Amino acid sequence: MTDYWDTSTLLKLYCHEEDSLAYASRIRLDSPIITSSLTKTELYFALGQKVLRNETFGQGVDELFQPFLHDVEKGRIKLISIGDDIHRQSHQVARICFEQDPPVFLRSLDGIDLATALRANCKTVRTTDLRMQAAMPLLGLDVPD
Repeated sequence: MTDYWDTSTLLKLYCHEEDSLAYASRIRLDSPIITSSLTKTELYFALGQKVLRNETFGQGVDELFQPFLHDVEKGRIKLISIGDDIHRQSHQVARICFEQDPPVFLRSLDGIDLATALRANCKTVRTTDLRMQAAMPLLGLDVPD
């Protein structure tokens, strides 16, 4: 089964972080990584912020972003477009999270990520976001080790 990766985990593949190798080892070679089309923008901004904080060993944002675009082009990463179906699913995700006691204070883009994972029939979502991790079991999604 294909995994959904959010920007927080994909970032580790394109800009070195302490746990980058651990995430790279979790890539399944038999199926593409699934993510939202919004990731193209989120990842570009995240890489740009790392450049501004001098965390990229002198590499520029476009230099860091190019391998991601190459992986999309080669089919290693599949971008799921955001349409009305994803918006409706994200509203359902919000209702489920907000009706909990205590509620899960999920942010809008995280809700879109989870809705996209559900619509793409992913069972596992790779994220470092604690709110998303709290919401995932409520939605029938696995939190990986």
